Amino acid sequence: MPGTFVDTASAIAWLSFTPDENTLRAIRDAFSVGARRSFDQDPRFGLIVLSEIASKALSPAINDPGTAIATLTALVRVLSILAEPRDKQSEVFYPRVFIPALAVDDLFNDAFSPISESAAGTLAVGIRLQKTLRSLSMLKHPEFRAAARHQSVLALKRARYTLPLAEDVARLELESSAI
Repeated sequence: MPGTFVDTASAIAWLSFTPDENTLRAIRDAFSVGARRSFDQDPRFGLIVLSEIASKALSPAINDPGTAIATLTALVRVLSILAEPRDKQSEVFYPRVFIPALAVDDLFNDAFSPISESAAGTLAVGIRLQKTLRSLSMLKHPEFRAAARHQSVLALKRARYTLPLAEDVARLELESSAI
């Protein structure tokens, strides 16, 4: 999968036949192994970068919750694309090539765990994070609700540990309960 760490000891493809040299070369050429990930080929990388922007914005040196909140809005736009219904009659160009689907739990973890860690002590970002997760949980993707709920619970646990005021924790609990 794009973004997966590979080394010389790991297989990146399996064949059900013995290829000739031309076929083997074509298969090797079908893969791009490089030192850096790219947005074009790796959707998880985009989520990670957005999450890092929010986390860095919340660092004590920068202290910019507005950027973190704007990034949460961008994450809703990006993840909403995944929730859009797909045409069941799509043309299959390579019927013998299989890759696993992106795991929604992994996508939500990439996007929201670092933010909830960094924002645990920032009420405004915590509230927006809960609203973001609620918004995503209401989309018509079968796995979004459970993934959003899981991230909501994690964020709430982190905030309970970090926020000093019971009233602030109560506000987050109220937001979280709607998911």
